[in-house]
Amino acid sequence: YFRDKEKLLHHLGALGLTGVFLYNLCFLNALKAVEAGRGALVVAFIPALIALADWLLFRVPMTGRRALGVVLAMSGCLLVVTQGDPARLLTGSSLGRGEWMLLGTSLSWTAYTLASRRCSDTLSPLALTFGGCLCGWAMLTAAALVDGSLFELSRLSWQGASSIAFLGLFGTAIAMFVRSGLGLAPWDVLHNGLQHFFSVSFGTVMIVVGALVLLLWVPLRQWPGVGTVANIFVIGIAADVTLL
Repeated sequence: YFRDKEKLLHHLGALGLTGVFLYNLCFLNALKAVEAGRGALVVAFIPALIALADWLLFRVPMTGRRALGVVLAMSGCLLVVTQGDPARLLTGSSLGRGEWMLLGTSLSWTAYTLASRRCSDTLSPLALTFGGCLCGWAMLTAAALVDGSLFELSRLSWQGASSIAFLGLFGTAIAMFVRSGLGLAPWDVLHNGLQHFFSVSFGTVMIVVGALVLLLWVPLRQWPGVGTVANIFVIGIAADVTLL
């Protein structure tokens, strides 16, 4: 019993470390040094990295179409990370801290996905997600306590906190509609169709479509704020977590 319990704690700790602690540590620090658009593009590279890891580590067949997708994603990520100049990697020109943090973001979530598969025989997906999030939250809390920033909430207004909570609940509600089969809103019908067409998660489609819509702001010379960007990511992530 105790051996199984210790193994379970190790599994949940690995999920919390990779999918919550390291992911947030790398991604949020990366956004301090690079634009949010570049960060979103590199995060979109994660599915290709997972497909490559499946092929190398678990001998999952690599079809021609999947290989083409991996190559295109890697090429795009290389252009984003090197700011359109891949020669920087060959000439020894050092990449910035933000670029390395973006790479850590992709690697940490890939590790989380692979660890989730190894742990899937111990608990249900919902229990694994909850346990991993709880462990990750404990790690983030401990790190913030050591850093001294745990109780520095003076810059966070009640409007900001309530908005973030609403976005999370909104994404959860959308996912529940998807799971129930009762019907979807027009935009979510589009998301659901693209999900089945491209074989990606529902939340990923929401994030990508939202990012594409924001690109239409450029000709209008309108620039999104933090709340607009959070609207895309928080809802998409909350929907995917609920649908696990």
